[in-house]
Amino acid sequence: MRRFFVVLLMLILIPTAVPGTALAEEPVRLFVNGSQVVPDVAPVIVSDRTLVPVRFLAEPLGFAVEWDGATGTVTLSGARVIRLAVGRPEAIVDGTVVALDVAPVNVDGRVMVPLRFVAEQMGAAVEWDPQNRVVTVTAARILPEGQVGGDLALVGNVEALGAWAEGHTTGQFRLSAVAGVLSMDYTFALDGYREGDDLLVYLTGAGPGLDYRSALAVRAGKVWRLGPGGTWVRRPEEDAAFGPDGLPGWGGDLPAEGGLFDPDTTELAGARILREERTLEGVTYDVVVVEWDQAALSPLFAEFPPTVGDASLLLTVYALPDTGGPVRVDLSMHAADATGVTVDLSGSLAVKPLEGAIPFPPEILSE
Repeated sequence: MRRFFVVLLMLILIPTAVPGTALAEEPVRLFVNGSQVVPDVAPVIVSDRTLVPVRFLAEPLGFAVEWDGATGTVTLSGARVIRLAVGRPEAIVDGTVVALDVAPVNVDGRVMVPLRFVAEQMGAAVEWDPQNRVVTVTAARILPEGQVGGDLALVGNVEALGAWAEGHTTGQFRLSAVAGVLSMDYTFALDGYREGDDLLVYLTGAGPGLDYRSALAVRAGKVWRLGPGGTWVRRPEEDAAFGPDGLPGWGGDLPAEGGLFDPDTTELAGARILREERTLEGVTYDVVVVEWDQAALSPLFAEFPPTVGDASLLLTVYALPDTGGPVRVDLSMHAADATGVTVDLSGSLAVKPLEGAIPFPPEILSE
């Protein structure tokens, strides 16, 4: 969670001025997946960052390169979609704006992009040997097998999608981040549909330096993510169908069906679970309250070590006794680290039956 807010702070605080370009004193040699790549324009150094011709980096890593001369924009398409523009110190990655510490430049008709940033966004590892002036780029999967992208980490891995509530889920969340004298408020909205093994989820966010829209679709075992300009991008490594096989990785398997409302479930990742009945506006609900304290959160999030700062998370789930399925989820979280960064998150989700089919976009329905 803290990493998320660090990114937001970077979007606002990183200066946009970029010093001039200088050629490396000695040629920088580039190796991609063990083979030397010799671009037709030598790498350049800008603000101690290595920039290389984009095509010579992207294509060996399996990404298609599209150049729009009218706007000076290059789009890289593969496991994710990355868009960069000459002279602009920012990139758009799967629809999300990410700050750059150096902008792409044009050298002799070639678009030069920050090597480390672009390679790592493509899932590759980058090593720099300053003595020999050698950059080694090694391709890796953008995500571990079976996982869905970080901007929708709320869904988790594909097997865990079965735990997403059946029906139509909507939610609103407010997030407040304070770092010294700087205070920022953000709002997030979620709109999700699930029917059997099919899923469609939209997540939007707004606030200082943030205009965010992300989406995930799963249909017939195939997975798409929403790219820049509202284009849906197929995730090729996620062809396998998924099912409600539980939620692994949370200190034991939590059944997708029954789950928190199963009396035999007494703990979730070290959190305390309380059960009770509550009556709201004349309706009686089965209620499960899950409380994480600092000690319980520490094994899950490296940002919350047990002896530094404080953190707590409270999850309250309401269900109708006759159905057993959740109809409302309230969440509140507080976290503070040793540097003085404080984060508070609160909001609710509501679950209703689907009214008709999941509204998949036409390009997904046509496949």
